[in-house]
Amino acid sequence: MPTSLGISVGTSGVGSALRVDTETGSTTEYRRLAADSDRSRELGDLVFDAVSLMCAHLADRPVVNVAYRTDEQAETVRLAAEREGRHVRLVPETAAMLAFLRTVGLRSEAGTVAIADLGATGTTVSVLDQSTGTVLRSARTEEVSGNALGTRIYERVLRSTSTMRTRRRIDSELLAARCQGAQEVLTTADVARIDIAEAGPDASVTLTRADLHELSADLADTAAAFTRRICTGSTPHPRTLALVGGAAGVPALADAIAGAFDGDTMRVAEPAS
Repeated sequence: MPTSLGISVGTSGVGSALRVDTETGSTTEYRRLAADSDRSRELGDLVFDAVSLMCAHLADRPVVNVAYRTDEQAETVRLAAEREGRHVRLVPETAAMLAFLRTVGLRSEAGTVAIADLGATGTTVSVLDQSTGTVLRSARTEEVSGNALGTRIYERVLRSTSTMRTRRRIDSELLAARCQGAQEVLTTADVARIDIAEAGPDASVTLTRADLHELSADLADTAAAFTRRICTGSTPHPRTLALVGGAAGVPALADAIAGAFDGDTMRVAEPAS
């Protein structure tokens, strides 16, 4: 029963996907470990926390592939692998993305493809040669990110609690986590409820898809203009754009970028993974 484990390294944490091939087909299990806010554990250590978590029930060690964005991330993982006495295969993030996209329908053809990665701390748009996987152009902006939108949601919810009579001080970290959960819910639902336990068991703030759209409107405009500039400035122009990263699940951001791109847009089922 062949197995392989893919690890994606990011600023906000580590995503992992365990693929198991059987006679009846293959299954993939996704998990995510968030980075410690106090950075008590290094990114490389977090990678092997994920490896241990995903492989605890396996009889054999799987092949482990780690996708990295920067040389610094690669070195951090390499040093952690030496400490753990484990072998991992380090893969540039763009190469990993291209390989993944081909498993979900991207045609392998001549020309270029663009990938817009809307992550926790910024948005990166890369244009790759389809045949070789070579990155022809890549740029990053920190103006559009999941964290930027998350901060706006948190501040909106916190303002809504100002008229509540709370029994104790609101836990900011817990509220931020609940706001993050609401943001994820609103990628598919119209309404999300955020419990305010400090104000009583029934106290809550309701956030709607319309609220999310309002809070992300200017971020969407910025993301669209940034993506258009990178793609139109590349030769040849990419004919397909793929949206990945956690913030790609935000409808307003994804719709604005797709609308600004002159070509086909791919949206994947698990953009954060």
